[in-house]
Amino acid sequence: MSWIGVLLSMFSLGYPGDELSHIVTAANGDLLIAGSLLIDEGYSEELDDEQEWMHADAYIARFKSDAKTPVWEKSYGWIKDDHVRAIGEYPDGTIQAVGHTWSSGNGLADAYFMLLDSTGELMWEQDFGGKNVDAMEALVL
Repeated sequence: MSWIGVLLSMFSLGYPGDELSHIVTAANGDLLIAGSLLIDEGYSEELDDEQEWMHADAYIARFKSDAKTPVWEKSYGWIKDDHVRAIGEYPDGTIQAVGHTWSSGNGLADAYFMLLDSTGELMWEQDFGGKNVDAMEALVL
C-alpha cells in the first residue's frame, strides 16, 4: 500500500486543519504518528468575542503495521495551539517528540520537547525559547 493509501486509510479526522506531521516505523514494526488535532472547546463565558473557541492539541498515536489498527492514540495540550512535528523511538521503547507550544513558555510559541513511555504516557516535558516564536521541527535519536 502506498503512503498516500496508508494516510487515507488511517485518518478521517474531524476538522479541516487537523494535520499529520511525521510517521516513523517503531522497532517492532508499528507506526508512530505525530501531528495535531483541532479541538472544539465550545462556547465559554471566559472567552471574549475576540478569542476563538478552537485550538490545536498535539497528537501522537501508535498503530499496528497494517496502519488500520490503533494500539493507542493520545492528544496533549492545554488552552492554546500545541503541535508535534517529529517523533522517534529509543531502543528501550521510550518515545521522543518535538514541536512547539503556544500554551506555555517565555514568549510567543516556544519549542517543545517531550518523552513518553511505550504506552504514550507523558514522562517528561520541557519548553524552550525566548520572547519570539521558537520551534523544533526535527530530531535525531
